[in-house]
Amino acid sequence: TGNVGNLIYLTTYNVQGQSYTDITLNRGNRIINNTVRGPATSGICYGITLSGGDNFVENNTIYYQGQGITTQWMSTSSIDWTIGDNYDRYTGNTYKNNKLYNGSSFTASLNSTIENNTCSG
Repeated sequence: TGNVGNLIYLTTYNVQGQSYTDITLNRGNRIINNTVRGPATSGICYGITLSGGDNFVENNTIYYQGQGITTQWMSTSSIDWTIGDNYDRYTGNTYKNNKLYNGSSFTASLNSTIENNTCSG
């Protein structure tokens, strides 16, 4: 038992020798066939968090009451991607056949492919 921060987190923070705004980081990853069971809802805990583009997220099952799949926030509004300086950062990801339970939320990145994902809660 216990609490953790982020469970699967492609981050640009604290990458030695790289700026956190480097849009070439975390591209082309495949996050496939994982089961994520999160702790109690927390403002700093996410199931799967992406930064960068051209990532592939498929066949994952998430049991978490908070943000199940989301993007790394970097002074950009997830409601209005034109606010802030990194709205073009999270483009071209693919989200397919993911299942999110317990009220887990799903926020996809801009210009992405989203197919056959299920959220229930």
